[in-house]
Amino acid sequence: MPPQTKFNVRNPSVRRLMKEMSDLHKICGPDKEFCVAALDDNIFEVHFTIRGTSDTAFEAGLYHGKLIFPPDYPFKPPEIYFLNPNGRFALQTKICLSISSYHPEEWQASWDTRTMLIAIAAFFPTPSMGGIGGLDYSDAQRRDLAVASQKYKCPVCGIDHSKFLSNKEFREREKETLKAAEQNSTDKEQTTTPNVQSEQEKARKPTQTKPKTQTHQSSSPPSSTTSAAPKKPNPKRKKQQGIPIIALSLLSASAAIIAALWMHSHS
Repeated sequence: MPPQTKFNVRNPSVRRLMKEMSDLHKICGPDKEFCVAALDDNIFEVHFTIRGTSDTAFEAGLYHGKLIFPPDYPFKPPEIYFLNPNGRFALQTKICLSISSYHPEEWQASWDTRTMLIAIAAFFPTPSMGGIGGLDYSDAQRRDLAVASQKYKCPVCGIDHSKFLSNKEFREREKETLKAAEQNSTDKEQTTTPNVQSEQEKARKPTQTKPKTQTHQSSSPPSSTTSAAPKKPNPKRKKQQGIPIIALSLLSASAAIIAALWMHSHS
């Protein structure tokens, strides 16, 4: 792709790249996982530096390259080049990866510069499998190149690896940051747990209600005189009321018997 020296801010691809660069500058830098820099006169050429993958021969390395974006980005993928020796990818050669211009059929418009940098870093410890631009140096050679990469400075974009935080220092700081974040999370849980337990204890305790006084409640305001409590039924009175009824029944039965005997005697 021929170099472009001018770009139109009304172009959708330009606006997309400007937005991505703005977002990346907030999370990129010599003390971060990667660093990016678009050329001042050509936003379609973006230089980058990524850190070597942990626990591999690339661990100590800082690897510099560039992305050449097409005019219709993000609908087509960029070209990928590396600019300092690394033992995995050839220099100044268009690299064949699933996210590069060699495979537009696999490209997704939702991918962005950050997605590509993460993917490129993940490809480092994988075998080249004969891919275009791939190299299979020994681990010893890659370690030597990783150490040498810490002194590289790009003559085009000006990114200087000697000003970068070393990968060892960077990862130690990352561990300390992660440890501090976990400690803060634990402290918050410890401070919030007693409150949660007290609330649970309150929920378990039965509500103690005060004994109600026997007062007359109504919707109308209370009068100056208190109403009398309802009288309890007297069981003796019930018995006294029941005696006359039984006596009457016995008298009625006796009268009926006497009348029947009198009629039988006069028949």
